[in-house]
Amino acid sequence: MHSPIIYISKEDKQIEYTEDFFKENTPSEIELTENILESDWLVPDTQRFAGWHRGSWEIKEIIDDLEFMKVTQYNSDLLKITINRYNINDWKKAVTDEIKKYSDSMEEYLEKDEFVPISLGINGLGYNSALDNSECGGTRFCSIGEEGYLEFTMSTYELLDYAHHSLMYSDEKEISFIVSTKTQGDYHF
Repeated sequence: MHSPIIYISKEDKQIEYTEDFFKENTPSEIELTENILESDWLVPDTQRFAGWHRGSWEIKEIIDDLEFMKVTQYNSDLLKITINRYNINDWKKAVTDEIKKYSDSMEEYLEKDEFVPISLGINGLGYNSALDNSECGGTRFCSIGEEGYLEFTMSTYELLDYAHHSLMYSDEKEISFIVSTKTQGDYHF
């Protein structure tokens, strides 16, 4: 199965981001393979891969489909993701609700002293990648630091968790990431 690699950079208000920032600092295949462990192969930048045949990911559509974050246009080539404490609280409530559904379903089997079906898990109750930290496949956000190095690669859940920790231990009201819409990767798992 193919999944997108989306390049982001934590917004620094003193930097004017351009698509060239992401093109020039795209991580190598080795760097990404070390960070996306379930990948059996990947292409760091599909736009530069001459034999690429699958087309491009619609990055704006992918991010629009994600809950718990706001997406806006940063400039003509880039998007901006913003996450605030209200997004985090909505996310935590959704995680809690999902765990409660799982717990209630499991309790029925336990009360009857029956085996809990293997298929009964959080994933089986209406899968949402933002709620599942064991996500295999799915969107990977690769953060490029201001010096152009790969800082981290995260799932949707991990990105929200990172934002949660960042906001909890700072005076900031929100955290923003600049998103490349043209420089993008693809990995297979």
